[in-house]
Amino acid sequence: MFDDELTPAQQRVLDYIVGFSDRHGGRFPRGSQIANEFGFSSSSSAYEHLLVLERKGYVAAPKD
Repeated sequence: MFDDELTPAQQRVLDYIVGFSDRHGGRFPRGSQIANEFGFSSSSSAYEHLLVLERKGYVAAPKD
């Protein structure tokens, strides 16, 4: 099911996504929300985490 283990940082992002989704009726957080939560300088860092999580099979990012 999962291609690779997660790094601690990836696990923290995944935990945030799951918690956010639980609190917001299944809604996926925006990249800017993830960036803000973790103090990333831009949302592109958040998107990189999302891409890795998706590639590893942990999330299926919504397609806009």
